[in-house]
Amino acid sequence: MKNKEISDEKFEEVLDSIEDLEKIEENKKNDEEIVEKSEGFFESFKKKNSKNEKLQEEINNLKDQNLRIYADFENVKRRLKEDNIRQMKFANEKFAFDILDILDTLELSLQYISVEKEKEGIVNTISKFKNILSNYNITEVSYEVFSPNEHEAINVIEVENKKTDEIVEVYKKGYKIHDKLLRSAMVSIAK
Repeated sequence: MKNKEISDEKFEEVLDSIEDLEKIEENKKNDEEIVEKSEGFFESFKKKNSKNEKLQEEINNLKDQNLRIYADFENVKRRLKEDNIRQMKFANEKFAFDILDILDTLELSLQYISVEKEKEGIVNTISKFKNILSNYNITEVSYEVFSPNEHEAINVIEVENKKTDEIVEVYKKGYKIHDKLLRSAMVSIAK
């Protein structure tokens, strides 16, 4: 009987082993399914990651493009502001140029008037003219040394005690508006 019992026990063991093998086989199938799903998930992840990289690259390109457009916009804005300031600075240029002829005429008239009171009136008018011009940053050019940027030599004269290119006589005064030449002075210079 002992043999039978052993054999029943062995039979039980064999049955348990078969069940274990079936479970192992089932687990193996489950593991294979999990591996297949994992591989599919991994492939899907790689594709999505690749798409994400492309999207990130596109986002970076758009950011760069946006920065360039913004920089261009800021440059245009700055240039417009500078142009506007320049236009405002020199807006009175033509008017000032035209009015200088009146000032020249007044200064010239001083040479031909003999009555002192009339001369005094004209001198006061000239003074007021010059004050108004200086309020708009319109100033006379310097006459110390000849400068082709500010003077137009219409006559060259030999004069003792004068150096070459030294201004001898001013025929028509020159003026600047801010630092820009409005009208060059007409002068004669020493030889």
